[in-house]
Amino acid sequence: MRIVWASHRDPWGPRAGGAEATIRELGRRFAAQGHSFLLVCGGGANLHEQFRAPEGFNVVRFRGNLLPHFALPWLLRGPPRAQVIVGDLAHVVPWSAGRLARVPSVAFFHHLHRRTLSGQVSRPSAAALAFIEGTYPRLLSDALFITESPSARDDLIALGIPADRIRRIAPGVDAEVFRPQSRSISPQLVFFAGLRPYKRADHVIRALALVLEKSPSCTLTIVGTGPAVPSLRDLARRLGVGPAVRFTGRLSAEALATTVGTSWVNVNASYSEGWGFTILEAAAAGVPSVGYRVPGIVDSIEDGRTGLLVEGQTPEALAAGILDALEAHARLGAGALRFAGQFSWDSCARRWERELGALVSDLRE
Repeated sequence: MRIVWASHRDPWGPRAGGAEATIRELGRRFAAQGHSFLLVCGGGANLHEQFRAPEGFNVVRFRGNLLPHFALPWLLRGPPRAQVIVGDLAHVVPWSAGRLARVPSVAFFHHLHRRTLSGQVSRPSAAALAFIEGTYPRLLSDALFITESPSARDDLIALGIPADRIRRIAPGVDAEVFRPQSRSISPQLVFFAGLRPYKRADHVIRALALVLEKSPSCTLTIVGTGPAVPSLRDLARRLGVGPAVRFTGRLSAEALATTVGTSWVNVNASYSEGWGFTILEAAAAGVPSVGYRVPGIVDSIEDGRTGLLVEGQTPEALAAGILDALEAHARLGAGALRFAGQFSWDSCARRWERELGALVSDLRE
């Protein structure tokens, strides 16, 4: 197959997350299977550049997010002409070039962004992006939707996408990187879900202050960079928990795996997720997670078996969940490891290959 994948974000940039990991992992496997895989993306430092990714597929990268939309219709026409396009909706704005070039299209939907836009963009921008999400049934009326979680599937149906045009394909996890390790001697929490506002790292710090009242040797490691770090450091100081909180900045994959693998509990405080990627990575290391009972998180934590889902989105409720998880971390961690064993990038790629192949076959017929 000749596949073109369109994304607004550079998958190798400092802000790359779970959506971009999916691009890298699928692209690597498609290329290894002999498929032509071209990534068209924004986020580059240069106006326009072409290169071969370390994962073995070709990339056309532009500066900013608008240029890929203008260039995509011509890139789809080749040569060689694309047989299918995947438009990544990780950043809301849809890709409509498939219709212009008469190429079968897939819309890769992660989660409903209107839940998470507060604090990230201005109110007018949030309203505009929420409006754009509401246009998906019309603008993408010819697309097959692929998503990762039952929560995201429900969101698509609520938007008006017919259920028969939705496929759910769970992501994978790199079990060679994230694997069980010796736990720290004293209780250690880890937060590595990202430092954007909707991830609510501040809830985790506030919860730690309460946890320390009953578990005074507990520590928290916060992984990541961004403009929120100074305010989070200040919050830790004001709450008197500064010495118990370690900020690592951005870590290599190996250092991150060690940090996660030696922890007792992974904490997630997001408003909403498409899928809890970091929860699955922690699970592969045998580390249970605690998170709020919100879309996406309810799909990646099996309550009482792989971690704990917390009722009530408050630091107090989160702290109670963390204390319970610390007591049961060995049992929950064993369940998390079994849960993670169901997921692999190879299986994910095979499912994607079948769905894309079916679209290409329908076009030939």
